[in-house]
Amino acid sequence: MIIIINGPSGSGKTTLGDYFGSLGLKEIVSTTTRSPREGEIDGVSYYFVTEDEFFARERVEESFYSGNYYGVTKKEVESKIGRGESAYVSLDFKGALRFKELYPDDTILIYLKVSRTLIRRRMFQRGESIKTIRQRLMHHRTTREDLNGQFADYIIYNHKSLNDLKKQGLKILKAEGIIEQNKVETIS
Repeated sequence: MIIIINGPSGSGKTTLGDYFGSLGLKEIVSTTTRSPREGEIDGVSYYFVTEDEFFARERVEESFYSGNYYGVTKKEVESKIGRGESAYVSLDFKGALRFKELYPDDTILIYLKVSRTLIRRRMFQRGESIKTIRQRLMHHRTTREDLNGQFADYIIYNHKSLNDLKKQGLKILKAEGIIEQNKVETIS
């Protein structure tokens, strides 16, 4: 099963993905032409490649954002789900729809809904520049990301605590039979 996490910047996609990883789910790692940021590791955070390398790989989906290409390769998807394991991936809306089209019986789309005020506050708290915050909020407004939830299998209203986000994510994994009901009892 492929769990797709979708939502605007600052909605908690990385946090939810990290939690799923802590439960043993594998991450489908995207490929990008952008340079690594401090602390990012090639093959873990992203596969960092040149533009020529990016277009030489067979991709399941791709997008262009802020002057860089992002995409998930077919090889990466098959390496993660080919063994019958569940994996998660954070994708933009176009990528999420592409995955649902290619793997209709093997995908669950989770949309993280959060207010623009909270998005702005979270991006500011994680140290993003005012320019970047404005660009991302403009992208959110012009692409109408707030409407993506209508295509989701599940919507998580992520406006409370980190523990609440984890509880909601775990509830979905249990409902889908990805995590056994008694496997994870508490959230810390």
